[in-house]
Amino acid sequence: MKYPCPGLTAAYARIGRDHVLLIIGFAAVLGLMVLQTLLSLRQMDAQLAQLTGIVNGNMAKVEVVARMHAAARERTLTVQRMLMERDPFARDALWERFNQQATLFIRERENLFKLPLSPDEHALLARQGELSRRVQPMQIEVVELLARGERLQAEQMLIEQAIPVQDQVLATLEALNTLQRQTARAALD
Repeated sequence: MKYPCPGLTAAYARIGRDHVLLIIGFAAVLGLMVLQTLLSLRQMDAQLAQLTGIVNGNMAKVEVVARMHAAARERTLTVQRMLMERDPFARDALWERFNQQATLFIRERENLFKLPLSPDEHALLARQGELSRRVQPMQIEVVELLARGERLQAEQMLIEQAIPVQDQVLATLEALNTLQRQTARAALD
């Protein structure tokens, strides 16, 4: 294109060059803004994934501990039912139920140890393990007393010895559950 006035040719060229530089500058700023937005979204996705992992892990622990608590509680109730049951065959069925709950409790405890645990959780589980090792022989002794027909002694041992220790086991599991819920809430904050 030919410009009508030769003096204007340099001015048009300078304006064209300034215009191109302005467009390049604007594109660079826009590109940096898009890059910053993408990096921020990526960071948010990573944090969301991390938070989801923490919450899901804690909820898995809460569920396992709830099943442990239910099995321990059911086991104590089963021993109490055995104490009231006069029919030896029904008592044998309750004995099977008692052992099933023990198996379930042990399996859930092993599942819990497969999950990442904090030092506080390890301490509570150590306490629970110690209490369970104390109460289990007492519960077996109650069942053996019943099998020998010594119902009164079985009832006394259950009420005075086994149930108080089992209550401590349940309290320890409740403390563990509370700790895990607090950890999950703290992760969300």
